[in-house]
Order: sequence, then C-alpha cells, then structure tokens
Amino acid sequence: MLNRLILILLFTLTHFGFSESRFYKIPIEGIAAIVNDQIIPFSSVRRMSETSERLLRESYEEKKIKSEELVEKIKETRIKSLQALIDRELIIQDFKSQHYSIPPEILDEQITEKIKNNFAGSRDDFIRTLNAEGMTVDDYREELTHNLIVSAMRERNVTRKTKDPEEGHKLQEEWIHGLREKAFIKTF
Repeated sequence: MLNRLILILLFTLTHFGFSESRFYKIPIEGIAAIVNDQIIPFSSVRRMSETSERLLRESYEEKKIKSEELVEKIKETRIKSLQALIDRELIIQDFKSQHYSIPPEILDEQITEKIKNNFAGSRDDFIRTLNAEGMTVDDYREELTHNLIVSAMRERNVTRKTKDPEEGHKLQEEWIHGLREKAFIKTF
C-alpha cells in the first residue's frame, strides 16, 4: 500500500511540473497586453525590440553615456514595440471580423519562393533555420499569414486612397485610432 502511494505521489509531482528537468523546460512568460480576447506576451515585445535594444547598448557603450539614459531609451523602444504589436493585432482582428481570408495557395507560394531564393531550394535548410530561431513551419506560416493580412489591410485602408505619404500617414493614424476606439485594450 505504501509503495503504491509513493508511486502515485511521484507520478503526480512529475506529471504536474515539479520535477527538476520538466521545470527548466517551461519558459517563464508574462502578459504585456490584452487586445480584445488576444494576449500579447512579453516575449513578443522582446523579440520585436531586441535588435533596437542591442544597437542602443552598443551605441551607449561606445559613447560611454550614463546607464540611466540607456534604460530610458530601452523602455521607450519596448513601449513602441508593444504599441506596434497592439496595432498589428487590431488589424488582424479587423481582417477576421470582415470574414476575409488568405488563400492557402498564396502562403504556399510565398514559402516556396523563400526556400528557393534564400535556401537554394533546400526545405531542410529552411526548417533548420526556423528551428534555430525557435520556430516551427506552422509558426512561420502563421507569422507570414499575419504579415500578409497587415499588408492587405493597409493597402485597402490607406495605400489605395492616396499616393501622398503625409496623407497616407494621416489616413493610417485615423484608421488605427478607429480600431482602438472599438477595442478593449489592457496593457500591463
């Protein structure tokens, strides 16, 4: 009876994440924002701002500028990244609410072109590169879908209406502002 109880206890601890090996595999994540019913995780903000942050750090190290100023610039970069991710999510949700869709053939063509142009036609090299970046083909496909959605919606709501860059910027701001007014947005 005691052996059975110990086995059940060990299984429970292992199964629910208390084992050391399983604990280290679970990434720590947090919520940066909620846009309607979608969560924007901190990891997305970090991923979007990491290049800018690296360049800021390198620039500040070369110039030997105070670290408080660097910290402030990094905060600004992260806020801009979060804002861009919120706008992106609003655009994607607008696309879906209008029951638009991206045909799978378009995605397949885009992926085939990328493999052909960037990986000399090697799907294996493409997959290895994705894996090195912590992505799967499905993750890439979703990201590509979102990029195409944002481009199509910007084309529909801004680019078709004007060729003037200043007017285009104003139209985009108005469009995004309208999406924001209708949305539930909570940042943390």
